[in-house]
Amino acid sequence: MAKELKIKKEDTLLNYLINADLPYSKGKIRSLLKHFCISINGVTTTQFDAPLKPNDIVTVIEYNPNLDTPLDILFEDKNLLVINKPNALLSVPTENQNEISAQDYAKDYLRQPVYVVHRLDKFTSGILIFAKNVKTQAYYRDDWQAKAPDRHYVAIVEGIPKEEKGTIHSFFQETKSLHVFSSTEGKEAITHYETIKTTPRNAALLVKLETGRRNQIRVHMNDIGHPVVGDSKYGAKTNPIKRLALHSYRVTIKHPVTKKFVTFIAPLPNQFNRIVDIKDFR
Repeated sequence: MAKELKIKKEDTLLNYLINADLPYSKGKIRSLLKHFCISINGVTTTQFDAPLKPNDIVTVIEYNPNLDTPLDILFEDKNLLVINKPNALLSVPTENQNEISAQDYAKDYLRQPVYVVHRLDKFTSGILIFAKNVKTQAYYRDDWQAKAPDRHYVAIVEGIPKEEKGTIHSFFQETKSLHVFSSTEGKEAITHYETIKTTPRNAALLVKLETGRRNQIRVHMNDIGHPVVGDSKYGAKTNPIKRLALHSYRVTIKHPVTKKFVTFIAPLPNQFNRIVDIKDFR
C-alpha cells in the first residue's frame, strides 16, 4: 500500500520522513530509502538529503518485494529474528482471519519456516521474536518467564493513576468470545507500572509484565480505571491516534546459544507524542 504525503514547507527528505506521522522507526525509514521505496513527485530516490519544496508529493510504499521485506528488523542471527511489529498486523495467522501476518512476512523474507516464540495482540506494536528452528522455539517454551525476565511496554492511558507506580495482581478468566476479565480465581496475572509523564488528560506508563496472559495490560489498566487509549474493548472512550496506544518497548532474553542476556528496544511510535510528548524517553 502506498502513502502519499504533500509537503508544506522546505525540508530534506530523511528529516521530513522521521518527523512525519509514519508507523516506521528511523532504521526502517533508512531501509525504505535504500530499497527504492520512496519517491518525490513520481521519481524514486535513495538520497537521504534530497531537498523538498512546498507542494512536492512524497510517496512511500511499505516495501519493495524484489529487494526487501516490510518488516522492521531489529536483530537477526542464525537462530533468532526480532522485529518491530507495526500496529494492525497479526503476529501469526489465524484460522478465522484471511489476512497476512508478521509470521507470513518473516517466512517470505527468510524463505524457510519460522516459529513463534511469543505473540503480540494485533493492535499492539513493538518487539516480536521468532525462532528460525524448532530447537530454538522449544528452548523458549521451556520456562519463557525466566528466559525473558525483562518485558517492558509503554502504554498511554486515559486519566492519571493516583499512584505514580504500583502493582496490579488478579486472576484471569476468559469468555468463549475471548474477552478476558479479572476474577478471584483462574490464571494469575501480575503487572507492574510506573508513570513516565502526564498531561491533564493522559498518562504515559512504563509497564512491566511479571506474567504473560492474553490482553494482560489492557485488562489491568481498565481494572484500575485507566484504560489504554484506543482500547474500546476494555473501556477506553478516546482514540485520538486511531490505534491502540500500547507498544512493546524493551525485551531482554537469554540467547539460546551463548546463554547471555541480550536486550532489544523498539523505538516508540511517533503517534504517541500527539497524546503525551515522550519523544525523549529512553
